[in-house]
Amino acid sequence: MTLSPKRVLLVLFVASTLLAWPAAGACESRLDGPLRPPMLAGSWYPAEPSALRSQVEGYLKRAQLPDVPPGDVTAIVVPHAGLMYSGWVAAYAYRLLRGRDIKTVVMLGPSHRYRFEGFALWEKGGFDSPLGVAQVDSSLAEVLKETEPFLWHMSEAHLAEHSLEIQLPFIKAVLPEAKIVPILMCEQSFSAARRLAFSLAKALEGRRDVLIVATTDLSHYYNSKTAA
Repeated sequence: MTLSPKRVLLVLFVASTLLAWPAAGACESRLDGPLRPPMLAGSWYPAEPSALRSQVEGYLKRAQLPDVPPGDVTAIVVPHAGLMYSGWVAAYAYRLLRGRDIKTVVMLGPSHRYRFEGFALWEKGGFDSPLGVAQVDSSLAEVLKETEPFLWHMSEAHLAEHSLEIQLPFIKAVLPEAKIVPILMCEQSFSAARRLAFSLAKALEGRRDVLIVATTDLSHYYNSKTAA
């Protein structure tokens, strides 16, 4: 199953063994750019690696799927609240990824604190987490920049943003070797989603080893009955 523009657009629209903490400098020395520090560790999720791993694995264990869809998983939509609130929901999607041959995760999330035009990319280096560093796929990031002229390298937009960071514990748990391409959207509109969807579909054409993770809270206000 390949990524068509309509498939990526649908995702974007809906979204509008313990790993030890790496020795100092061990991962950073292999990176080709800056390392984004975890801003949520110790508040939105545990900062201690074993406690975080235990929490994530607990959510994954409880996420029992009656029917696993056949074929490849090309994209998932997940929430981005604190792990204690969103983790048990996100686990249903992330459980589908374990054991799959996914080399890179393109992470798409809304920007809550930083205003900008176009789309903000962290194009090199990595995102640090208590479960290890998620290295940026700088080669794919460069391809995406060439495909989408409104995709800018804008590390300042990512530094205080939580929507993508909260995905790292699950990504490192189920796809520990996968690289990432972090992208933030400021304009939450159908036209912006459509533009990015077609650019992603073009850049990822024929790639079966790339996953799109789009994150949204949908709503903070509806009760379970209304939301259903």
